[in-house]
This record gives sequence, C-alpha cells and structure tokens, in this order.
Amino acid sequence: MEFRFGDIEDMPIKSGIIDVVISNCVINLIQRKEKVFSEIFRILKPGGFFSISDVVLGSNLPSKLIKCVDLYAGCVAGAILKQEYIKIIHNAGFDVEVKREKEVLIPEDVLQKYLTKEEIIDYMTKCKIYSITIVGKKREKIKDENKTNNPPKQNGGCCGPKTCC
Repeated sequence: MEFRFGDIEDMPIKSGIIDVVISNCVINLIQRKEKVFSEIFRILKPGGFFSISDVVLGSNLPSKLIKCVDLYAGCVAGAILKQEYIKIIHNAGFDVEVKREKEVLIPEDVLQKYLTKEEIIDYMTKCKIYSITIVGKKREKIKDENKTNNPPKQNGGCCGPKTCC
C-alpha cells in the first residue's frame, strides 16, 4: 500500500499502475468531476476499480442552499444529480454499480437559517439527498472482432462480444 499527496484532478501517478482507488466524500466538492474520473481511469490498471462514498442529489437543491457554506462543508452544496454523477463515471470508461444508498436529512434548524417556511415545505416535499457508495471497474479493452482468430460459424451464427465460436 502506498499513499501519495497530490491534486485529485492531476494525480502525480504514472498511468495504468494502480489497482484500487478509494475516496470518502471528496469528489462532490470538486467542480470538474469529469476530470477527476478521467484521472482515476488513467491511473488504474485494466480491470482495476474504485470504491467511493459520496453525496448525490435526487433532485435539484434550491439555489439558496447551493450557496450555503454549512451545506458545502457538509458535502451537500457541491453535489450533483445522481444520474448525472453515474453518467460521468460511465463516460470515463467504468462499469458502475451503486452498492449502498441512504437518504441524508438536513436538520430543520439548519434549513431555517436559509429558507422561509414555505421554501422549507417545498424543499421537504421535493428534494432528496443521498449518501451513496459506488464502485466502478475500469473496462478491459474490447477486442477488435475483425482481428479475431476464430472464424464465423457456418450455420448462421457469428463470433461477437457476447457469443462464442
């Protein structure tokens, strides 16, 4: 095991040498999440994986809460929609699986600092925040079907990614 100090958006690590990346409630605070997952993909070996706990949204937060320092420090204000978060990871080249999901509740006394009574009611009925644990496995390189040594079956079948000759 080795720990390194560096910037999560520009890791001081050679490409393709890391087996596992772990993170706990950090990526949601980073603006350029695409860059973070691109870096994780770059440093992982083929078949390597990450396990991340983070905060995501089920729906958009009211703008007053997005600007809230308390919620930024609590890893909520930097969060994005869950489906967007997963799409970013998938687009970076990972197979993605959410292993755990738990709703996060913001105490009403915190909400009262930033929202009116009506806005609190609206927030409580429409907004959801989740803590998730997500695992992403770096996809292996897909073989070029035209370069396979296995010829197509003569009985109408073919060799392909999900079939066997």
